[in-house]
Amino acid sequence: MTVQLLTHDDAAPLQPVPLSYAREWTAAPEVPSEYRHFQVERRLKRRDFDGAARDLKGWLMHEKAGLRVHASDATAQAGTVAVMRLGPGPLSLRIPCRVAQVFDEPRRKGFACVTLPPMTRCLDELREDPQ
Repeated sequence: MTVQLLTHDDAAPLQPVPLSYAREWTAAPEVPSEYRHFQVERRLKRRDFDGAARDLKGWLMHEKAGLRVHASDATAQAGTVAVMRLGPGPLSLRIPCRVAQVFDEPRRKGFACVTLPPMTRCLDELREDPQ
């Protein structure tokens, strides 16, 4: 399974939609009380940090988690819009989102992806090199 590119006609309506969750992306988030916080951490079997970051930015980790990804760009970059789906066929949950910021530092790589209305979630996809 690989990321499917959204057509211009499918991506264009998502570009101007305001983010459902706005905040500064420079530090760890303070989760507002009205939001439920869900966090999952996994140690990667892979020892190649840059390769793992490429997999993350190329949506492979989302696909491995069971999401079907349709994105405006094959590699996540600021402004990329995506529609992810979770679940079977017509019963699947539609998750529209936009990449708000990309992190590409020596020991921190990833991106912050914010869902678009009607969803109200923020997905921080950040990975840190453990060394």
